[in-house]
Amino acid sequence: MGVSLSLIHGMAVDAPAAWFWLVPLVYAATLWLRREALFPAAEVPLPRSGPFLAECYPAVTMRLSANADVVECSPQAHSMLKLDPQFLLGTGLLDRVHVADRIAYLAAVADIREGGMYRMVELRLRLPTDATSQPGHIYRPFVLEFVREQTDGGDFVAILRENSAVARLREELDAARGCAETEKIRFLATVSHELRTPLNTIIGFSDMLLCGMAGPFGNERQREYTALVRESGEHLLTVVNAILDAAKLESGTYPIVRENFRMQDAVETSKAIMSYQAAAKGVELESRVDETVGEVHADKRALQQILINLLSNAVKFTPAGGNVTVQAERHADGIKLSVSDTGIGIAEEDLPRIGKPFVQVLNDYTRQYEGTGLGLSLVRGLVELHGGSMAVESAPGLGTSVEITIPFEDCTGSKDRHDAEILTISPSGKTRRKANEAFRQSA
Repeated sequence: MGVSLSLIHGMAVDAPAAWFWLVPLVYAATLWLRREALFPAAEVPLPRSGPFLAECYPAVTMRLSANADVVECSPQAHSMLKLDPQFLLGTGLLDRVHVADRIAYLAAVADIREGGMYRMVELRLRLPTDATSQPGHIYRPFVLEFVREQTDGGDFVAILRENSAVARLREELDAARGCAETEKIRFLATVSHELRTPLNTIIGFSDMLLCGMAGPFGNERQREYTALVRESGEHLLTVVNAILDAAKLESGTYPIVRENFRMQDAVETSKAIMSYQAAAKGVELESRVDETVGEVHADKRALQQILINLLSNAVKFTPAGGNVTVQAERHADGIKLSVSDTGIGIAEEDLPRIGKPFVQVLNDYTRQYEGTGLGLSLVRGLVELHGGSMAVESAPGLGTSVEITIPFEDCTGSKDRHDAEILTISPSGKTRRKANEAFRQSA
């Protein structure tokens, strides 16, 4: 009996000791599972192996506020701009932008503020000169890139980079283009001179032969061949002169000499020059000059060239039995000249193409009319030099009308461009529409 009591007493004593260790172990396991929630892990900074991007990138990095004020600027301002970063804070950056570039700068800033993610603008900044230069300031070219950050504050980043290499290449390209234009004009002048001399000789001796100054022809075939030689020489001389004038207009070297002359005389002279061609084709040529026109102040040679080119096109594209009319009137905004015909007309889709050098609206392989496509191009250029404008009105089968306006004011050498309207005639009436942008800027 005593032994059994001792065993029971031992079990009663040992059992609580085993359960006492089991409970803490279970609780420790639950703590291990909840360790991330109870004890958040601290962020361990990564070891820095080199300089930050803002310090090694060859650009000045700035942070701009929502109102476009610079609030932060990287230390690269010292090395790139020779400026302390504090001089660019606030409106310091805008104050240093060249006046001519501020519109582009403010436009890019406005685009970013309205939700744009990226904008780039080229500008010039006013910077202090080097120690070796004269005291004062200089403007240097830069590229400024704006990048919006994905934040609710509206801040955005600006990256300022050097642009001197690109600016230098552009200057060199402009200089090379200028030299090329000069050489082109010189080449065309030389070629035209070399062509004009023998052409004038061919035309002159052909006239002598046709007039019988060298004796009678042996047969009528010889006279016919001589007439063809003279006609071909005159045509080639006209082409050479047109190409040379087009080159001068393109390069801006066409001389404009204004003088006072009667418009009636210019119109009648141009009509007389084209009368033989019109009569040979069976086209009636008329002129109507208002008595109120009187004298004009313009380049007489250029104005006659305008009229001759317009009359030549009108006669060329008008079939036998048609009419060509040239009119001159005085209006409030200047002298208006118009040349109208009853010819084949121009399709609406071809109207934007007219006035371009060496462009004809008919197919080059099927066209029935000769020409280089320089007529309206020369007219457009000569009208521009007078500060005038040109409008064309045409439709297939209904003829063409070209209206030229020469302003009263003396704007010699003016490079201002005037809008030119293309008007399309429909059988039911007239419908206005604007020409394409390229033609409106140059016509």
